[in-house]
Amino acid sequence: MLITLMVAVPLMNASSGSCGKNVKWNLSRDGVLVISGKGDMKNFGGSLPYRPDFVKRALIEEGVTSIGKNTFKGCRNLAEVSISSTVTAIGEGAFRDCKNLAYVVIPNSVQKIGARAFAGCKALGSVKVNIACSEIEKEAFKGCSSLSCLNIPESVKIIGKDAFAGCSYLNIIESLPEYISTQSSSFYGLSAALVSKYWSDREYEKLYAESHPMITRTELEDKNKGKGNDVVADVDLFIPQTEAVNENTFVVIIANEGYQKLAKVNYAIKDGKSFAEYCHFTLGVPHENIRTYHNATYGRMLEALADLKNIAGVYEGNLKVIFYYCGHGAPDDATKVSYLLPIDTYKVSPNVCLSLEELYADLSDLKAQSVTVFLDACFSGATRKGEMLASARGVAIKPRIETLTGNVVAFSASDGSETALQYDEKGHGMFTYYLLKKLQETKGDVTLGDLCSYVKAKVLQKSVVINRKKQTPTVLSSPGVTDVWKSWKLK
Repeated sequence: MLITLMVAVPLMNASSGSCGKNVKWNLSRDGVLVISGKGDMKNFGGSLPYRPDFVKRALIEEGVTSIGKNTFKGCRNLAEVSISSTVTAIGEGAFRDCKNLAYVVIPNSVQKIGARAFAGCKALGSVKVNIACSEIEKEAFKGCSSLSCLNIPESVKIIGKDAFAGCSYLNIIESLPEYISTQSSSFYGLSAALVSKYWSDREYEKLYAESHPMITRTELEDKNKGKGNDVVADVDLFIPQTEAVNENTFVVIIANEGYQKLAKVNYAIKDGKSFAEYCHFTLGVPHENIRTYHNATYGRMLEALADLKNIAGVYEGNLKVIFYYCGHGAPDDATKVSYLLPIDTYKVSPNVCLSLEELYADLSDLKAQSVTVFLDACFSGATRKGEMLASARGVAIKPRIETLTGNVVAFSASDGSETALQYDEKGHGMFTYYLLKKLQETKGDVTLGDLCSYVKAKVLQKSVVINRKKQTPTVLSSPGVTDVWKSWKLK
């Protein structure tokens, strides 16, 4: 015989009480906690007068001037909070471990945020502190693992240790006080790289405003829409300048855009010009050491290599070389050897195209201290109909390891059958844009290892988001420099 027991579960009764000299609380049957009255709330110790699990929404009404210590600690179902404009202080641990609290507005009246006030609020997505606030105590937002955006104004004079420790998802900083530097970032629990990027962007904003007083960046972005090759990118507006002169560094730039019988490679010449400017202004390479070839024929490409060979001969190995190419590339169907295509060809022909095998052999023969190659090209580049993609950088390039000898490191825009794409919003090839961006952010003072990591991560992310295709930059080094190339610098 089946016996069913029916157990009645009573609804939560409404309850109320005092939480300050002239402040009271009331918790309704549907989980709304209202705090009302005038003056400061009292601080709570180890337990609360109401059931934390029952609190779903909280209202701090006009007249209440502070949120006491541990007021909402452990209210794991609290999802919404309304704080009145009379509140001037948020006490220690006030919202600690409110795991479902995803959004909170801190009113302009708040001057102080106590220690661990929002610690463990794992769903909290962004924090904007008002300009009246002067102090954020230690571990105030520690462990807010969903926090992605931070806005801390200059008015905040004191920030305690580890205030933002464990905010692993934080990737946007809209405002920071000047005393938070790259060097001091760890004290506050902030990423040094993120803080460095913030200040780099602020420097750019300042210089941009000084050089473009009649137009805002937003206006410029609006003007750029639909301009194609005329788009002005952030990497083109402010190019860091160095006083150093690297007179023993030589640069060859081949930018093939206007193919006579193949699809145009959008932005290639612009890429080449911008890279040349960074080589001169940021890396300190003299103008006369930079050889630029726009829309090069096979003869001009051979001329570029011959010129380098003559230079290396008189410098007797005491030189560094940077080789940059953007344009179409293609593999030979029979041999699988990869080629860089001159502008006057329409297919791979070993007699009129420059093979990577030949290029790397010539660069190795220079006996230079270092040779760094950048190839904004790839192995794939055809549409599903078999036609050349208008938005592709030709056919991808995947150098064969046996062709790299000497002191050569080669960066390629993509891997395997992936396409090297363009970045229309910035008016550059995507690979080249992030190459320039890292040089801009670091003022050229970056190791090839860090440059590789940055460009690979950024291009892979943006290519999927913008073009909905993977583009994974790769790097290949000759066996002799496998253990040392990551510490090399272009500057």
